[in-house]
Amino acid sequence: MRVLAPTWLSEKKIIAMLNAKQQWITNKLKEQNALLATRPPLPVIAEDTTLTLFGKPFSISIKSGTKTQFVFNRGRLALIISTRVKPENVQAHLSKQVQLFYREQLQAQLQNRLPILADNMGLVYQKVSVKNFKAKWGSCNNRGELDFNWRLAAMPFETIDSVCIHELAHLKHLDHSRDFWALVAKYDPEYQFHKQVLRQYSTQIWF
Repeated sequence: MRVLAPTWLSEKKIIAMLNAKQQWITNKLKEQNALLATRPPLPVIAEDTTLTLFGKPFSISIKSGTKTQFVFNRGRLALIISTRVKPENVQAHLSKQVQLFYREQLQAQLQNRLPILADNMGLVYQKVSVKNFKAKWGSCNNRGELDFNWRLAAMPFETIDSVCIHELAHLKHLDHSRDFWALVAKYDPEYQFHKQVLRQYSTQIWF
């Protein structure tokens, strides 16, 4: 477990806060472990496999070519696998191309929406990145850097906005205090509903 705290907070106070929140931390770790345990086996990506992009379904086609790449057109993602790829490695290459596609799509969406949401909240962030988190949708540190899980690209736009608002709120409150949740609720009154949507999608795209 990693602990993020303001630079001015002493180690003694950090330890005291951790001790005070020990039961809450333990419960959250149990929730994350339970989520990991309920995930299904890694999906097999095949011709006509259906996934979602921003909440809408799209299908996959698989082709052979001179190099591995992807092309998205009219609701269909063509995964082109190099003929040099060994058969036993094809699934790994397919998964990587789908991940790259999702990363590209989410990065574009964040570049469009984050400045608008941050400006609306009167907050300023320093950097945004798309990462491969295993048990969380986003993070914010005390340097104003925001990170988001590439799998968010599968979610509806409103749910992505909800996660963005959550992480932006951490720029002002680097905790989950009442003040933090009050700020989240101010700009995302339906955040509890969006949390349910995230749970529904969480077992669908863990490759």
